[in-house]
Amino acid sequence: MQCRKKLVADVIKIYNEKRPHFSNHFLTPKQMHTQQELVPKLYKRKSDTVGKTVPLD
Repeated sequence: MQCRKKLVADVIKIYNEKRPHFSNHFLTPKQMHTQQELVPKLYKRKSDTVGKTVPLD
């Protein structure tokens, strides 16, 4: 049981402190939380047809 707890703690540490994330501008979550200014991530729209109907004729 102790081995599993340590393994989970190690994985969480790697995820938060060592692994950069695409959605965080390739920064780790820890780096994102220690910033003085947050820059919002903007995504491009894939298509302008979202929500529009298309005839099937």
